[in-house]
Amino acid sequence: MWQSVRRSRFGLLAAISLATVVVLVAMWALSIGHWWPILVTTPNHELDILSDDGVLGIVLDFHGPRNSAERRYSFQSYRSPLDRDRADYWVQTFNRWGFGAYFFRGPANHRVLMIFYTPFWLPTIVLAIPPVLYLFHRTRRHRRQSEGRCVHCGYDLRATPATSGPLLDRCPECGRANAFMNVAHAK
Repeated sequence: MWQSVRRSRFGLLAAISLATVVVLVAMWALSIGHWWPILVTTPNHELDILSDDGVLGIVLDFHGPRNSAERRYSFQSYRSPLDRDRADYWVQTFNRWGFGAYFFRGPANHRVLMIFYTPFWLPTIVLAIPPVLYLFHRTRRHRRQSEGRCVHCGYDLRATPATSGPLLDRCPECGRANAFMNVAHAK
Protein backbone atom coordinates (compact mmCIF):
# COMPACT_ATOMS: atom_id res chain seq x y z
CA MET A 1 0.00 0.00 0.00
CA TRP A 2 2.67 2.51 1.04
CA GLN A 3 4.75 1.62 -1.99
CA SER A 4 1.92 2.52 -4.33
CA VAL A 5 1.37 5.83 -2.50
CA ARG A 6 5.11 6.56 -2.68
CA ARG A 7 5.14 5.59 -6.37
CA SER A 8 2.18 7.86 -7.17
CA ARG A 9 3.79 10.77 -5.27
CA PHE A 10 7.02 10.25 -7.17
CA GLY A 11 5.02 10.14 -10.42
CA LEU A 12 3.36 13.45 -9.51
CA LEU A 13 6.75 14.97 -8.67
CA ALA A 14 8.12 13.73 -11.99
CA ALA A 15 5.17 15.22 -13.90
CA ILE A 16 5.52 18.61 -12.20
CA SER A 17 9.26 18.53 -12.76
CA LEU A 18 8.81 17.66 -16.44
CA ALA A 19 6.32 20.53 -16.90
CA THR A 20 8.79 22.90 -15.25
CA VAL A 21 11.57 21.68 -17.57
CA VAL A 22 9.36 22.39 -20.59
CA VAL A 23 8.65 25.92 -19.31
CA LEU A 24 12.36 26.52 -18.60
CA VAL A 25 13.41 25.37 -22.07
CA ALA A 26 10.79 27.65 -23.65
CA MET A 27 11.96 30.60 -21.54
CA TRP A 28 15.56 29.77 -22.41
CA ALA A 29 14.80 29.79 -26.14
CA LEU A 30 12.84 33.04 -25.88
CA SER A 31 15.56 34.75 -23.83
CA ILE A 32 18.31 34.49 -26.43
CA GLY A 33 18.98 38.06 -27.54
CA HIS A 34 16.14 39.42 -25.41
CA TRP A 35 15.39 40.65 -21.91
CA TRP A 36 12.16 39.23 -20.55
CA PRO A 37 10.98 39.98 -16.99
CA ILE A 38 7.95 38.43 -15.33
CA LEU A 39 6.87 40.56 -12.37
CA VAL A 40 4.52 39.52 -9.56
CA THR A 41 3.79 42.27 -7.04
CA THR A 42 2.04 42.14 -3.67
CA PRO A 43 1.65 45.02 -1.18
CA ASN A 44 4.91 44.22 0.64
CA HIS A 45 6.82 41.93 -1.73
CA GLU A 46 7.87 41.68 -5.34
CA LEU A 47 9.05 38.57 -7.19
CA ASP A 48 10.72 39.02 -10.55
CA ILE A 49 11.79 36.19 -12.82
CA LEU A 50 14.25 37.53 -15.39
CA SER A 51 15.27 35.86 -18.63
CA ASP A 52 18.30 37.65 -19.92
CA ASP A 53 20.15 36.21 -22.92
CA GLY A 54 20.33 32.64 -21.61
CA VAL A 55 20.54 33.54 -17.90
CA LEU A 56 17.73 33.00 -15.38
CA GLY A 57 17.41 35.57 -12.62
CA ILE A 58 15.25 35.44 -9.50
CA VAL A 59 14.70 38.81 -7.78
CA LEU A 60 13.15 38.92 -4.30
CA ASP A 61 12.29 42.45 -3.20
CA PHE A 62 10.87 42.87 0.31
CA HIS A 63 9.48 46.38 0.76
CA GLY A 64 8.59 48.02 3.99
CA PRO A 65 5.01 49.05 4.70
CA ARG A 66 3.52 51.17 1.94
CA ASN A 67 0.74 53.71 1.99
CA SER A 68 -2.70 52.66 0.77
CA ALA A 69 -2.26 54.26 -2.69
CA GLU A 70 0.75 52.06 -3.43
CA ARG A 71 -0.76 48.79 -2.18
CA ARG A 72 -1.41 46.68 -5.22
CA TYR A 73 -1.35 43.19 -6.62
CA SER A 74 -0.15 42.88 -10.18
CA PHE A 75 1.33 40.57 -12.78
CA GLN A 76 3.34 41.96 -15.68
CA SER A 77 5.35 40.41 -18.45
CA TYR A 78 6.94 41.83 -21.58
CA ARG A 79 9.77 40.90 -23.93
CA SER A 80 12.17 43.39 -25.42
CA PRO A 81 15.38 43.04 -27.43
CA LEU A 82 18.68 43.69 -25.70
CA ASP A 83 19.77 47.20 -26.55
CA ARG A 84 23.26 46.74 -25.14
CA ASP A 85 25.87 44.10 -24.60
CA ARG A 86 25.93 42.30 -21.25
CA ALA A 87 29.42 43.68 -20.58
CA ASP A 88 28.08 47.26 -20.77
CA TYR A 89 25.67 46.90 -17.82
CA TRP A 90 25.82 49.68 -15.29
CA VAL A 91 26.00 47.15 -12.42
CA GLN A 92 27.15 43.73 -13.54
CA THR A 93 25.43 41.21 -11.29
CA PHE A 94 26.44 37.95 -12.98
CA ASN A 95 29.67 36.73 -14.48
CA ARG A 96 30.32 35.57 -18.03
CA TRP A 97 29.15 32.03 -17.19
CA GLY A 98 25.81 33.32 -15.89
CA PHE A 99 26.27 32.82 -12.13
CA GLY A 100 25.84 35.65 -9.69
CA ALA A 101 24.15 37.10 -6.64
CA TYR A 102 23.42 40.60 -5.40
CA PHE A 103 22.18 41.67 -1.96
CA PHE A 104 21.00 45.10 -0.81
CA ARG A 105 19.58 46.20 2.53
CA GLY A 106 18.00 49.64 2.51
CA PRO A 107 18.07 52.27 5.24
CA ALA A 108 16.30 51.33 8.49
CA ASN A 109 15.83 47.80 7.09
CA HIS A 110 12.66 48.79 5.20
CA ARG A 111 13.84 47.18 2.00
CA VAL A 112 15.75 44.00 1.33
CA LEU A 113 16.68 43.11 -2.24
CA MET A 114 18.12 39.70 -3.19
CA ILE A 115 19.00 38.73 -6.75
CA PHE A 116 20.22 35.27 -7.79
CA TYR A 117 21.42 34.45 -11.31
CA THR A 118 22.08 31.05 -12.86
CA PRO A 119 22.40 29.86 -16.46
CA PHE A 120 19.26 28.11 -17.73
CA TRP A 121 21.03 24.78 -18.26
CA LEU A 122 21.62 24.21 -14.52
CA PRO A 123 17.98 24.16 -13.27
CA THR A 124 16.96 22.36 -16.47
CA ILE A 125 19.35 19.48 -15.78
CA VAL A 126 18.50 19.33 -12.07
CA LEU A 127 14.74 19.31 -12.74
CA ALA A 128 15.10 16.67 -15.47
CA ILE A 129 16.44 14.08 -12.99
CA PRO A 130 13.07 13.01 -11.42
CA PRO A 131 11.34 12.30 -14.78
CA VAL A 132 14.34 10.28 -15.98
CA LEU A 133 14.42 8.24 -12.75
CA TYR A 134 10.65 7.70 -12.90
CA LEU A 135 10.87 6.50 -16.51
CA PHE A 136 13.77 4.17 -15.64
CA HIS A 137 11.94 2.59 -12.69
CA ARG A 138 8.68 2.33 -14.58
CA THR A 139 10.24 0.55 -17.58
CA ARG A 140 12.23 -1.79 -15.30
CA ARG A 141 9.07 -2.69 -13.37
CA HIS A 142 7.12 -3.29 -16.58
CA ARG A 143 9.92 -5.42 -18.06
CA ARG A 144 10.19 -7.56 -14.94
CA GLN A 145 6.42 -8.01 -14.79
CA SER A 146 6.18 -9.06 -18.44
CA GLU A 147 9.04 -11.56 -18.03
CA GLY A 148 7.41 -13.22 -15.00
CA ARG A 149 9.94 -11.93 -12.48
CA CYS A 150 9.45 -10.25 -9.10
CA VAL A 151 9.02 -6.52 -9.69
CA HIS A 152 11.02 -5.74 -6.52
CA CYS A 153 14.11 -7.94 -6.72
CA GLY A 154 13.95 -9.50 -10.23
CA TYR A 155 13.76 -13.14 -9.06
CA ASP A 156 12.19 -15.52 -11.61
CA LEU A 157 8.69 -16.39 -10.30
CA ARG A 158 7.84 -19.09 -12.83
CA ALA A 159 7.05 -22.35 -11.03
CA THR A 160 8.09 -24.39 -14.06
CA PRO A 161 10.82 -23.92 -16.66
CA ALA A 162 8.16 -23.35 -19.34
CA THR A 163 7.80 -19.73 -20.42
CA SER A 164 4.01 -19.83 -20.05
CA GLY A 165 4.00 -21.71 -16.74
CA PRO A 166 2.15 -20.53 -13.63
CA LEU A 167 3.74 -17.91 -11.42
CA LEU A 168 4.47 -18.28 -7.72
CA ASP A 169 2.17 -16.27 -5.47
CA ARG A 170 5.08 -15.06 -3.29
CA CYS A 171 8.70 -14.32 -4.14
CA PRO A 172 11.04 -16.82 -2.42
CA GLU A 173 13.91 -14.33 -2.62
CA CYS A 174 12.45 -11.20 -0.96
CA GLY A 175 9.19 -12.61 0.47
CA ARG A 176 6.91 -10.05 -1.12
CA ALA A 177 3.56 -11.07 -2.57
CA ASN A 178 3.28 -11.22 -6.34
CA ALA A 179 0.77 -8.47 -7.03
CA PHE A 180 0.63 -9.32 -10.74
CA MET A 181 0.13 -13.08 -10.40
CA ASN A 182 -0.53 -14.70 -13.79
CA VAL A 183 -1.31 -11.33 -15.40
CA ALA A 184 1.77 -11.38 -17.60
CA HIS A 185 1.21 -14.99 -18.70
CA ALA A 186 -2.54 -14.87 -19.31
CA LYS A 187 -1.96 -14.58 -23.07
